[in-house]
Amino acid sequence: MTNFTFKHLGRRKNPCLKAKGNESRGLVRFAVETLSRNISVCGDDGQKLLRSGKALLRIYETIRGEHRRVPLDTRLELLAAAKIHAAFHTLADGTRVPKHHALFHPIQDAHCTGNPAFF
Repeated sequence: MTNFTFKHLGRRKNPCLKAKGNESRGLVRFAVETLSRNISVCGDDGQKLLRSGKALLRIYETIRGEHRRVPLDTRLELLAAAKIHAAFHTLADGTRVPKHHALFHPIQDAHCTGNPAFF
């Protein structure tokens, strides 16, 4: 991210990461690594956010490693990871945004449209 500002972190009353596409991927990796290294002081919500972030990274890695046609078992794994991501994010009192919902659509449509990484 070249233009990262504090505005990307939301307001003090409602902290929320505001990033797009590849910006998010890099920040999620950074957040997961940071949480992993400091999990002993992050409490219960930190544990939940770590599980949520790891599930999201699993989605990124799976999509990146698949060919144009995504097999059914892989699509089911992606849906399971998306559910884990959303559930643990919510359990940690994370702010739900429309992109959480939108994460499911390309996975569900992959049987027709193929790997979301290709469009």
